[in-house]
Amino acid sequence: TSTASLAHNAEANSMLMPIPVATAKLACVTTAKTYVPSTIVRVGQLRKPTRMFRPCYQARVSPCFAFLRRLQQAWDSMRLPRKSTQPVKTQSTTASGDTWLIVGLGNPGATYEGTRHNIGFEVVEALAEAEGMVVRQNEQKALVAKGRINGVTVILAKPQTFMNRSGDSVSRLMRFYKIPLERLLVVYDDLDIAVAQLRLKGKGGHGGHNGMRSIIDQCGGSNKFARLRIGVGRPTGLTPVAAHVLTTFGEEDREKMDVAKADALDIIRAVLSVGLDRAMSAANSKGKT
Repeated sequence: TSTASLAHNAEANSMLMPIPVATAKLACVTTAKTYVPSTIVRVGQLRKPTRMFRPCYQARVSPCFAFLRRLQQAWDSMRLPRKSTQPVKTQSTTASGDTWLIVGLGNPGATYEGTRHNIGFEVVEALAEAEGMVVRQNEQKALVAKGRINGVTVILAKPQTFMNRSGDSVSRLMRFYKIPLERLLVVYDDLDIAVAQLRLKGKGGHGGHNGMRSIIDQCGGSNKFARLRIGVGRPTGLTPVAAHVLTTFGEEDREKMDVAKADALDIIRAVLSVGLDRAMSAANSKGKT
């Protein structure tokens, strides 16, 4: 064997030996494509190249098979696992079968606190305080509180969408917690009822109340849900209705409303414990209609 032949065989054997640890930036240029895996990699045992590097054979860019084996191993070490196309399963927050959604209507912000239009907010806040809950968790465009009243799971809500878009928040809450219409109770102000008088009904129209109009619209036009109406009286003189509902109560009316709020809490508890029909009969028997 000639000296030149021995040198050639030694060079070939060294190229076929696997590299135990190496660091490199790799590039494979072909006539049609360019592969530039630029991440620094650690190369271990090598294996036969896959179809990805066949353009290198065709263009005769690689000097030898061993080089391609090392290049393939480096590429394999850089590849990340494929992301799953399956949707991630998350635990949805769903209410139990007897959960009630109790909504008080009003306008958010300090400007509207204590106004006639916000009596629904006041009732829900009073109920939460009496039952040891705090209405502050922000969900589905509303401030909510969750707990149990008379053994029944309840979600108390104050929509933060302003009165005329109350239905946007209420419908979202109903879908999120899977609350059917028959377990929705809305508390709101009513111009057509004398100050501090209460009326509990199982269904009905919006009566010109924009908050109720929005809820009915967002519930597919159905009005078959409970509502507790609290009288705030009509304006006197030439005061527009829109301005009247944004006024605060006088001292005498405020005292009446404080009593009405306490009665409203009893009515809501009755709805939860004995059902809507019996609660309506009890409220009507006390003359709160």
